[in-house]
Amino acid sequence: MDDKGLYVEEPGYSRGAIADVDVAHELANLEAKKGRNAALTREKELAEGLTEAQKANLAIMEHVKEKYPDACDRLVDNRGHELLRTRYTGNSAREYASPVFLTQEGVVQIQESDDFAARVKDMSANEAWEMVGGVLKGKFGDWMQLGEKQGGRYPLSGRVIDVVGDEIFRGMLSRTLEKGQKVGLEVKKRTEEVAAKSDLKNVLAEL
Repeated sequence: MDDKGLYVEEPGYSRGAIADVDVAHELANLEAKKGRNAALTREKELAEGLTEAQKANLAIMEHVKEKYPDACDRLVDNRGHELLRTRYTGNSAREYASPVFLTQEGVVQIQESDDFAARVKDMSANEAWEMVGGVLKGKFGDWMQLGEKQGGRYPLSGRVIDVVGDEIFRGMLSRTLEKGQKVGLEVKKRTEEVAAKSDLKNVLAEL
């Protein structure tokens, strides 16, 4: 979308009025939750338009959110950048054994060192985006050392994975998400069962 498609260009409208109602709501909600700067950053991104690669990455993210809603955590940083972080880490060579982040700019795998308690799954959206943003500057497939060196080793490493052009990477991500969705549904079911058992009505009925 270029800036001509983003703004209303008819007489009677104020300068900078957003043409698309859904986009206007998105920006208003972002400003309410994250502040004016976050909304302005997002508006600038929309006005400047997206590359074909960014469009593909966003399409992948939307597909994953729709097909595997329980397989990922959705994170949004204070500038409005959205990340999806896989919850399940695979236990075979055909799945990703460490967290994968999906973003508008690309897909990144983060490897945690066994020697350190690097809690990638507990990172805030801002921490995650800072980490992932650094990895995205690298080349496809090349591992990048992350964090401060401890005891001669780095706690984390990351690499950009090409799920659009590489069938192997794409297949591994698909299997990881499928397993993650299955595990996520099982966890949700157990949580609901525990909640039901502790419900006051059920407690009283069993007394």
